[in-house]
Amino acid sequence: MMWMPWLTLIGGLILLVWASDWLVDGAIALASHLGLSPLVVGLTVVAYGTSLPEFVVSLLAAMNGVGDIAVGNVVGRNIAHLGLAWGAALLVGTGLITEASVYRRELPAVLLASVGFYVLGLDGEFTRLEGVVLLTAALVYTVMALRSDSGTGDEDTAEMSLGKASGLLILGIAGLVVGADFMVDGAVLIARGYGVDERIIGLTIIALGTSLPEVAATVTAARKNEGALALGNILGSCLFNLTFVIGGASIFTPLTVHDTSNAFDIPVMLGITLFSAALIYRFKHGSRWHGGVLMLGYVVFLGMLARQTFN
Repeated sequence: MMWMPWLTLIGGLILLVWASDWLVDGAIALASHLGLSPLVVGLTVVAYGTSLPEFVVSLLAAMNGVGDIAVGNVVGRNIAHLGLAWGAALLVGTGLITEASVYRRELPAVLLASVGFYVLGLDGEFTRLEGVVLLTAALVYTVMALRSDSGTGDEDTAEMSLGKASGLLILGIAGLVVGADFMVDGAVLIARGYGVDERIIGLTIIALGTSLPEVAATVTAARKNEGALALGNILGSCLFNLTFVIGGASIFTPLTVHDTSNAFDIPVMLGITLFSAALIYRFKHGSRWHGGVLMLGYVVFLGMLARQTFN
């Protein structure tokens, strides 16, 4: 029945909207209880949680012998994070960045991971050894972020109990994962009905679908004037996609890299990463026109993919 994919897609979207609100409220309260800053909670707890769909999709794709989907999913997801999620967040809420660690640690780490990802994939494969290196980098970064955080939280001023905050966070992450899975299933069935190939599905529909947890959480955080949590989620997710997700998946089985990915997809990801970093370094905050430019860039990228598919 042709209407079932559309019903699945719309139902997943509704669940994403609800779950993102639970996740942000729970994350803010948890930061207060644990004495961590919203930025670090976004970089670690929220980023890891919302990256679960990405890891599962990439791992299953790799084990089924379709490495193009696994790598394309990660590349397309990072492009969606910076172009769509961060762009939309800047359009709807605050983009003020005051945490010094963003300039000193987070942005350099994302830039280094992006360049390293490109270099390691130039030979057309992510080996098991390279997977160990990437996974180790993710774990080292997480420990550094947690140990260096001075924190702004105060359990005495938390608006909800620790149990309720943890429950909301877990419920929000679970809802985002399930909602994203529904949307991906529906969208893939619709796309395959139009004859779209696997690489394009990985770069667009699956990447966008598994990015929806970050998009929803980031926009909701920005709407609630939690700019640090929003940016932390974006940067943490971009970093973990390139290290934790690809590293973990390639440990189970080496991942192949499509020639077109090295020639077009990954350079586009590098370009939007460098552009986003340049905006943050130059202006120290994000404005609506920055968000508009990033979203326009993402639309152009989708248009170029559509031209490759249907020409």
